[in-house]
Amino acid sequence: MIRLLTFMTCTAVLMTLLVMSLTEAPILNELSRPGDVPVNVPVAMLCAASNREVIESIVTDYRQISDDRIELQFGPSQTLASGLEVTDSGDLFLPADESYLHDLVRKRIVVEVMPIARMKVVLAVKKGNPLGISCLQDLMRKEIRLVQANPDLAAVGKLTRDALNEHGKWEALADATDAFVSTVTEAGNSLAIGAADAAIIYDVVAHGKPDFEIIAVEELDDVYADVSIGVTKAGKKKEQVRQFLQFIAAPEWGRKRYNQFGFTPCEEFYWNESAGP
Repeated sequence: MIRLLTFMTCTAVLMTLLVMSLTEAPILNELSRPGDVPVNVPVAMLCAASNREVIESIVTDYRQISDDRIELQFGPSQTLASGLEVTDSGDLFLPADESYLHDLVRKRIVVEVMPIARMKVVLAVKKGNPLGISCLQDLMRKEIRLVQANPDLAAVGKLTRDALNEHGKWEALADATDAFVSTVTEAGNSLAIGAADAAIIYDVVAHGKPDFEIIAVEELDDVYADVSIGVTKAGKKKEQVRQFLQFIAAPEWGRKRYNQFGFTPCEEFYWNESAGP
């Protein structure tokens, strides 16, 4: 069943990880063990396209107070997760939805998780809604060009597919979709440049875009993505990672930026040094 995510999800994720910490061999010592890492090696962060603007802004802010370098790689959540599993490299992974971290936690590729915020899945159209789209059924009209993110690559597509499968409407909507793109950002861009009449995106993608209008769709009313950062076991720059996570969690820095970019932050950032699985 599609998860109807609320702020309680943030606490639930950490409780799950804490339970795992009591039933599996401890990893904290491995996470905290210093290593001989060259100073010039950056912290490598894999990040979903939906969080690109806010993370780039946070990294720019971070450069004001730290000499540590943060190297960013963006892409669809599933692509990044698969690459992380194959290469077992990188320091941080920020998918669009925490579900992509679950399997990596189980496989002990990711050893700590910090919930950050949530995004809502929405239907966006051009300002003024020139084609009069008012419900999901309207998207089936032949003249409507609908663009979505590929559910096998991007979290927003996966969440949409899961939600509409519950209503028995996914196959019809998939058939009516004009194009599937790799990321939610591409879906939003298609609407912005006039290549689509409607796009299923996150509310944060529409944030700050006066030419977008959000249409309330009953089937998507309670569909959210939880945004969490995973710390990898393979990462070498442990202290630098911790400092950067603390910066993201700080109300005057990262949390402030997440607010500015239209995200709904968790009431608290629950990252804890002892919360490893």
